[in-house]
Amino acid sequence: MTKVQDLMSKDVKVCTPHEPVTAAAK
Repeated sequence: MTKVQDLMSKDVKVCTPHEPVTAAAK
């Protein structure tokens, strides 16, 4: 949605690479 969300998404991805966020990012 917003740039902050994108940054948070990256942070979460690094924190939990097994999260569904990784799939969404890909």
